[in-house]
Parts: sequence; C-alpha cells; structure tokens
Amino acid sequence: IAGQVIYEQTLAKSLGVGKEAGEKSVFSGFAALFGVWLFLKLLMMIFAALVIYWLFLPYLEKIVTKSTSKPWPMLATGFIALVVTPAVGLVLTISIIGLPLAFIAGFAYLALLAVAKLSTGVLIGAWGEKMLTKRSNYRVSWQGVLGGTIILFALSYIPILGWLLAGIAMLITFGTIIDLLYKRWLAR
Repeated sequence: IAGQVIYEQTLAKSLGVGKEAGEKSVFSGFAALFGVWLFLKLLMMIFAALVIYWLFLPYLEKIVTKSTSKPWPMLATGFIALVVTPAVGLVLTISIIGLPLAFIAGFAYLALLAVAKLSTGVLIGAWGEKMLTKRSNYRVSWQGVLGGTIILFALSYIPILGWLLAGIAMLITFGTIIDLLYKRWLAR
C-alpha cells in the first residue's frame, strides 16, 4: 500500500448524520423499535377482533352470554382443554399412526387459542360496557370490542396481576368456545 491517503468528507458527516452510535443511542433505537412493535401488535389485535366481530357477531354474543352466566365451569373447561389437548397430541405423535391427527389437532388447538384471545377482548369489552352503562344485560358492540381489546392488550403487559387476570379471562373464553363446539357436535 504505497501512496498518499486522501480524505474526503462526505455529505452525511458534514450534516452530522454519520456520528458513531453510542450505548445511549443503541438503547434508544431498541426502545423505539419495541414501541413500534407494540403499536403494530395492538393494531393487529384490534383489526382481527373487529373482523371477527363483523363476521361472527351471533357466535360472539353466545360466547359472552355463556361466559358471563357460567364463568367457573367455563374456566375449568378451558383449563382442562388447555392441558389435555397437548397431552393427547403428544400421545398421538408418539404412536406414529396418529401423527396426521396430531397435526390437525395441533393446528385446531392453536387456532382456537387465537380466537379465544381475540374473543376475550370482546368479553372484556361487553363486561366493561355493561358496568359503564348500568345495563341489565350484556351487549356486544364494536366500541366494546375496541375498548376490550385495548384493555386486554394493556393487561397482558402488567406483570403478575395483569397476566393472571388476562389468563383467567382467556381460559373462561377458551372453555366457552370448547363447550359450544362440543354441544354443537353432540347436536348433529
């Protein structure tokens, strides 16, 4: 490497954009990225909950009615389904013969959990709307869906107590969905 070193100042450096990143700026960047992720996650939850509301309003009304009239049995049903379904899937997987059924059951289980999480926002919204308006019955509205989803989102980021409340509400909703599907299957 023989020759002369030539220094050229770039436009970015002359504007101050090319500064080296320090610890503080890296932390700020991660915090901003995390904030954007939280905001996008909230928007995704709200969008999905509103789509479910507009597509499946009669079913959501059944879920809210049953969840609020029998919360403890639905909580037990949800907990049992949460624990037993993966255990059955594991047994089916180990048996090799039941592997296709295990995949189907696994996908259905995950889909029902996702629907239960979104429906939990609807349940919280209907409950909150009843408390605020002092109605005698529960009503499912898009405002309740929006508010309930935001409350569920906020609860899921409050350590211990928020996680516990959100988990219990989700298990009640999950149990209600399982119970309604089971009764519909028996009725056919």
